[in-house]
Amino acid sequence: MQQTANYQLNQWDGEDRIMRVDFNSDNAKIDAALQQNAAALSQATADLQSALETERQARASGDTAASQATASAKQELLNAISAEQSARSSGDTAIRGEFAAADAAIRQEFAAADAAVSAACPIFKIQSIVTSQAATQIDLDLRDASYRNLAFLLLIPQVNTASSTVYLRVNGISANNYYVGSTLRSFLSYFNPCNPTGNKPGYAICRLALYTNIISCVTQNVSYDGGGLEFYTSGAIVNPNIAKTSALQTLNVVTEDGGLIDAGSRFTLYGMRF
Repeated sequence: MQQTANYQLNQWDGEDRIMRVDFNSDNAKIDAALQQNAAALSQATADLQSALETERQARASGDTAASQATASAKQELLNAISAEQSARSSGDTAIRGEFAAADAAIRQEFAAADAAVSAACPIFKIQSIVTSQAATQIDLDLRDASYRNLAFLLLIPQVNTASSTVYLRVNGISANNYYVGSTLRSFLSYFNPCNPTGNKPGYAICRLALYTNIISCVTQNVSYDGGGLEFYTSGAIVNPNIAKTSALQTLNVVTEDGGLIDAGSRFTLYGMRF
């Protein structure tokens, strides 16, 4: 009887006698071979799973280490950025402080120089107003005590009105309380407006003396319309029984006929020191 090369299983020829023990022997060999293969396969599977688990753990450990390294590097970068920002902020604050100190020093120097120039200059501007709407009377406030230390007030009125003549009063006083010689009238001085109707435009300067006890004013007026030039001076004093220099509070500008003073009229006031 022939047998297989690997497991020596029986191979019957035609003339061989078939015996039960031969089948049993073959089955035992096959069972042993299958069991051995299964054990080998199981061991190989276990070894492979162990190797895979080892690889997974190694990779997990590597990933954790890499993540930790990345997080550490990121934190170091954030710390560096924060430190840089803090340093820049501190530097900016220091620079701003230096600039602020330098600016304050320069402003003080300019203020001192301006004050010195202003103190040395006998004539200086006090205020300038431009009317925003038409009115029958414009009042300039003179209640500031510093005016009392001046020798003169100089008013340059640029009045726009259809009326032909403009009056200057003080403290709202009218009713023939202004002296010109022995004559009484209702205004301190008068002048032509810049744009009268049917009259020459006028340009005036009003000088009020403050160093005396009596309120007085002299106004010089120039009028010109291309056909002729007119120059005149007007002035008066306030009845001292009504108001004196120490009681001067306002300058009042009105028109002769009670007409409107137009918007855009300008009044510039200067002071003159001794």
